[in-house]
This record gives sequence, C-alpha cells and structure tokens, in this order.
Amino acid sequence: MTDPTPKASIPQADLDRIVALLLKIEKRRRIMLFGYIFAAIVLLIGEVVCLYIIGSSPASARLSWIFLIPFALTGSIMWGFGKWASSLKAPPLPAAPRSEPPRAS
Repeated sequence: MTDPTPKASIPQADLDRIVALLLKIEKRRRIMLFGYIFAAIVLLIGEVVCLYIIGSSPASARLSWIFLIPFALTGSIMWGFGKWASSLKAPPLPAAPRSEPPRAS
C-alpha cells in the first residue's frame, strides 16, 4: 500500500533542499527579530534621555533637534540588521540524485 501523504511523492533530495531553505529563512527572521527588539530598546532609552536633557536645560536653549538622534540610531540599527540578515548565504544544498540511463542488454 502506498503512503497517501505528499511527503511520499517528494524525493529525499528535494526534502533536504526544502529543509535547508526553511532553516535559512528561520535564521534570517531570528536576526531581524533581534534587530527590531534592539532598535526598540535604543529608541525608548534614547527618547527618555532626550526628555531628561530637554527638562534639565534652560528654557532659552534650542535643543529640539536632539530628538532626531534616537530615530537616526534606530534607523541605522534596523538597516544594519537588515543588511546582515540579507547577506546570509544559503547552506550548501545536497546534490540532486542523477538518474542513470537505461543499460543496453
């Protein structure tokens, strides 16, 4: 009796390629997730520091530009993590099995 699941109809080499692709995608997504979390933490801490600086400076000081710094840091962090994730190379895929030509008898 044949196995009715789709896995039975896919050769093992193709399954290995699919698994390798999924592992690559999972690794990229994990790097991007850490980048998002790190960027959010930097943004939160940066905004709190900016509020402290604005609050402790004299009223005549024009420091509104200081709020751009956390956003610039956050953007550069997200860009850097994105470049890192997209630069990952795929793991070597197993070679597809070659079918032998029929032998003449």
